Amino acid sequence: LIILAHMPFYFTDESESGDLIDLYYKIKQFKPDVMIGGHIPQDYCRVVDDCVICKGGFSGKSLPHCQLTYDTESKKVVDRKCEVIDVIHSDFEGDKTVDEFVKKVTSKYDYYFDEVLGVAKEEIDMRLSRESHLGNFICDAVKEITKADFVYFNCTSCGYSLAKGDITRFTISEAMGFNDNLQIGSYSGKDIYDLFSEVMMPERFGNNGNIMFAGVNVVIDNTKKYPNKVVSLTKEDGTM
Repeated sequence: LIILAHMPFYFTDESESGDLIDLYYKIKQFKPDVMIGGHIPQDYCRVVDDCVICKGGFSGKSLPHCQLTYDTESKKVVDRKCEVIDVIHSDFEGDKTVDEFVKKVTSKYDYYFDEVLGVAKEEIDMRLSRESHLGNFICDAVKEITKADFVYFNCTSCGYSLAKGDITRFTISEAMGFNDNLQIGSYSGKDIYDLFSEVMMPERFGNNGNIMFAGVNVVIDNTKKYPNKVVSLTKEDGTM
């Protein structure tokens, strides 16, 4: 029994926690063999009781490898092993036939994706827990193209950084790999306040991180309890 669920979870040396772990204990009587989670940037793989619980890296940068030994006579899984394979930094030799096929299909578009759009004088990084350069860059770009007064975006939908040097369409696609439509609407000040209040709810923040935004200044006081963490919300010119 394999459960595929886009649900977050966390491992420490001593414990397991999160939505996927809660689900495991709710369905434990059905004896799931593997549960695959998601929504979090970390890579995890561990046998909990008699179930392999794992999650791999974004865009195949790492892979959880699960090995189940099945006894055909007893018709039961008798052994479970798992590990996280670091695809990017491991010494894998690619399949030349696959490499040639990929090159044949994609090479006609190299001129488009290799075009230099700008130059980054330093690394433009993304942070899930706080404001970051890449978050500001993406939201400012969306604000410019939509002419909106306020823009917000999900941090977990973006890559880790843009490296120092040439910025091409390919590097932009690595930082923002989704092709979703931009949604434009009307929001009141209370709507925006409520949005940040909900994001700062400890349980929600722990699973999703912050949001990227442009067009407003927000002051958060994490010493206060939810829903009173947002202490100031103003426009860019300082007005309410």
